[in-house]
Amino acid sequence: MIDSNLKKVNLGRLTARGQKYFPPKIGVFSFVKEFYPGKKVRHFDFAIYQDEKGKRSIAKQWNKSCKHINRYWLRNEINAYREIHRVIDQNRQIEQKYPNFHIPNLLGVVQEKDELTMLIEDIDGQTLNNLTIEKQVAIFSEAVNFINFLGSKLDSAAKSILIKRTMRHIAAMFPFVFALAVISHPCKFLNIARGGIVFCINMSRIFNLKNTNLVHRDLYLKHIITKGNDVWIIDFQISAITNPAFELAGLMIFMWNNRDFCEAMEKSPLMEEVKKEKNKFYSYKILSIYIAIYNLGAVKTIPSDQAFSYLRHYLGLKYQND
Repeated sequence: MIDSNLKKVNLGRLTARGQKYFPPKIGVFSFVKEFYPGKKVRHFDFAIYQDEKGKRSIAKQWNKSCKHINRYWLRNEINAYREIHRVIDQNRQIEQKYPNFHIPNLLGVVQEKDELTMLIEDIDGQTLNNLTIEKQVAIFSEAVNFINFLGSKLDSAAKSILIKRTMRHIAAMFPFVFALAVISHPCKFLNIARGGIVFCINMSRIFNLKNTNLVHRDLYLKHIITKGNDVWIIDFQISAITNPAFELAGLMIFMWNNRDFCEAMEKSPLMEEVKKEKNKFYSYKILSIYIAIYNLGAVKTIPSDQAFSYLRHYLGLKYQND
């Protein structure tokens, strides 16, 4: 498991290219080469490290873009790995209940004045993208249950370190998110305004809900890796203590153009549970609207037509007993 004695280290630097540097060694691992995940906008740099036995690991380094935000998110990911493994070590029932689910080990941290690098275990497997839709839905659902159970075991020390995103925070952020969406899509003002109205009307239903838990918030298919019968969940960069409905809403908007997957997900026990309980349903609806408008203005990680289609669908979604 995670080395509890990880400390700040000050190592020599190895020039990779330009003004980017990776330490020659992090613990027993030596720098091999940089690699590029293929993202159009990279806020972090990545490198491969290897120990004397050939075991590989991945370094993720803040590259000084958006100085405060991206360093903040990388620090959050480091804290998440540390606290998750500490809690797993102290609660054997987590491994007993979910023996096939794992979180990569944090192998080292290099922190200097203007640099922050995290070294994480490399998982050699395949993402859910390579599996059938039935298996994708089944494994994703079980991954959500695993994270929920793991979150239920977090102690106050862990919760004090990890980022918190309450519904009050979402409500406070919404005017800014709404304004950005309108500025980005002025011709679609009426659709966005309708989303804002429905969001505000329904927000009162769950404004004071206390049902927060550990949520990955980026649990797309590429962040779930299978290796034989084992499943690894990676990339906890934006994980937070927040409303559990974030997990499912985030996946559905990202996969919205894959109708076969979304239809299968709609029929899953995970979604059926959301539809049966009123608070869970409205949490899911409100956060779906929020995420759609957030993607239209603040981040734009998915095509706008996909976000608008998703928004229209969830604006019309009604609770079965209303």
